[in-house]
Amino acid sequence: MLFLLFELDGERYALDTTQIVEVLPFSHARTIPGAPAWVAGVIHRHGTPVPVIDVSRLALGRAAHPLRSTRLVIVHYRCATTPDGDDAGRMLGLMLERATQTRRIDRAQFADSGVATP
Repeated sequence: MLFLLFELDGERYALDTTQIVEVLPFSHARTIPGAPAWVAGVIHRHGTPVPVIDVSRLALGRAAHPLRSTRLVIVHYRCATTPDGDDAGRMLGLMLERATQTRRIDRAQFADSGVATP
């Protein structure tokens, strides 16, 4: 499978590219008053509002560095309120550091984190 690689505090992570809608250069999102600090804000993609999560702020407690290697990755996600039959679900922006390369990786090569996820 093809994955987009990114880093958090020197650790490498991978995002399945089948979930990716678009990869954009770093840009500031419009802030949302009262939102948690890790919500970078909202952007508009073809007229549709897309919330943006600063993954570095969420995981490490600091904002993503605005470098050339920092990307805004738009992904599909499903939540409990996503209607049945809506295969694409909603869109979410992820601010990711060092998201500059893709790699084909067999799923069997991944180590289990020990954390149960849905």
